[in-house]
Amino acid sequence: SQHGCWGKGGECHHDDPWQLFDIDKFADKDHYDTVALGCSITAGTGILKDQCWPSLLKSNGHKVLNLGIPGGGIDSIFINTINIIKNGTKFDQLIILLPGMARQLVRVPRHGMTFNFLTNPHSGETNPDNHFNIYFSKEEIHDLVKKHTKNIVMSDYVSRNKKLIKRLISCLESAEVRFKISSWVDETYEVLNSCVAPNNLLPKFNEKKDKSTGIDGHPSEKIHQKWVYAITSML
Repeated sequence: SQHGCWGKGGECHHDDPWQLFDIDKFADKDHYDTVALGCSITAGTGILKDQCWPSLLKSNGHKVLNLGIPGGGIDSIFINTINIIKNGTKFDQLIILLPGMARQLVRVPRHGMTFNFLTNPHSGETNPDNHFNIYFSKEEIHDLVKKHTKNIVMSDYVSRNKKLIKRLISCLESAEVRFKISSWVDETYEVLNSCVAPNNLLPKFNEKKDKSTGIDGHPSEKIHQKWVYAITSML
């Protein structure tokens, strides 16, 4: 639909819903000015797709590859950042918008493959029917989510993700990758502020805490527009 994919009430249709992601098919340009990495806010969930911040940069003349993943945590963004560097995709800069600390990527082996589950302390509220797939029964998915949600709550996930952020920054600097980074969460932004050089740190997304939303509760198109306006001169 004209809106980015979202949950209940969404009208998005996916051709071949079981298709594995293929970066070589998805990246249709030989070179990108910007690769955008982040969670649902970067992906444009629940707002007009042409108004999420990567699309707004694109409308300003940038060639942008949007690799935002709804539900993605710091760990999944870290892995995708490293992979996009290693796979040879050509770009001038990365722009990374990190979420909060309370998300975790869980890897589950099955049938000789590894499956990634994106979990957070609210995962237990999700109807397991929405996550049905051909490799796991609904009951198995429900039990997996419940188990790993408990593990997140009981563990020191904040310290874990602080270390991951520092590893991410170290990897980017070691690889001499040009990057800009920010977050929409106060706690995450404070960590960035302590370990990122000022010239690589963008203003916080929705710093003024505008409460306007899209159709599903995600930050509104207006908030994306304001952030792009604030960061354009820094890119």
